[in-house]
Amino acid sequence: MRHGSAAVGRAGFLALDLTWLSEAYLIADRIEEAIVLADRAFELSRQHQEPGHGALALKLRGDIAMRLRPKQIEQAEAHYRQAFSLAGGMAMRPLQAHCHAGLAQVHAAAGNLDKARKELSAASDLFRAMAMSGFLAKAEIETARFR
Repeated sequence: MRHGSAAVGRAGFLALDLTWLSEAYLIADRIEEAIVLADRAFELSRQHQEPGHGALALKLRGDIAMRLRPKQIEQAEAHYRQAFSLAGGMAMRPLQAHCHAGLAQVHAAAGNLDKARKELSAASDLFRAMAMSGFLAKAEIETARFR
């Protein structure tokens, strides 16, 4: 069964659809399926010149790498940094904030709490500037854990 963009014969936005589906699989703890879809989403974003959707897929790959057992810290960091870089070039500030939060988790898992605090501070500043209060509250709770 085809869904979304593919069902109507459009390739555009298919990468975004797959990223959302991958995130749903991650939430459902279906990690292997999440990986396959996030990787496919990134491939499609490159093929169809959708760097914003690619940045979202890369951030999701970072999230997935942090959920694996054992955590794939180096891969997660690389994915978050690449997503952050792409997002910056397109003024995707919410995604940049989420990448900062992801990098905070990477540094915390690696035992570098000073770097984790700095990343959470950067995430909080962006969330505050964009009035994203729910995410700001979550970042502030995480910051309190690292004190």
